[in-house]
Amino acid sequence: MDPHNLALAYSLSTVAGLRASLTILALSVAIHMHLLQPPDSFAWVGSNVTLLLVCLLTAADFFGDKIPGIDHGLHLVHAGLAPVAGLVAAVTVDPSNAILMTMVGLVGAFIAFTVHALRTIIRAGSSAFSFGALNPVISIAEDVIAFIGILLAFIAPFLIAAFAILTTIALVRLARRIVRKRQRVAVA
Repeated sequence: MDPHNLALAYSLSTVAGLRASLTILALSVAIHMHLLQPPDSFAWVGSNVTLLLVCLLTAADFFGDKIPGIDHGLHLVHAGLAPVAGLVAAVTVDPSNAILMTMVGLVGAFIAFTVHALRTIIRAGSSAFSFGALNPVISIAEDVIAFIGILLAFIAPFLIAAFAILTTIALVRLARRIVRKRQRVAVA
């Protein structure tokens, strides 16, 4: 069990909760360029067809997330896509150890879904506060964070894993505050 690969899987799973399609694109490119060697069952992730489809999906996600209203629809789609991206991030772990890959994949799916849920709560709070006007700005910030996160995940996975843990803790605290504030407004 290589700690480097576990940190990479954790980092990519966390980023998948923020931008699932971009994470899958990064994995697809890495596999396509033979930077990652997945097990045979995941070889399709690096195929030309998958790469083309994921490029189109990522472009649609990028532009659609900037449009208030459509962004919330995309978040609904990503509630299913983020865990899949977190699961696929397990291909970075030792492919010869199927049990470890399965465990890392399941944990990765949970992490990606959790981050996505936190992102959705924060975006809903932004929509309520700004009537959606801040959503494109938040979306661009998410794009930048996800892009840098993916790059750093491949270059310095331990650094981004530590940052991901701290960021997740901060997002949980922010989401709790938003939920409490909404509950107080609903009661009043």
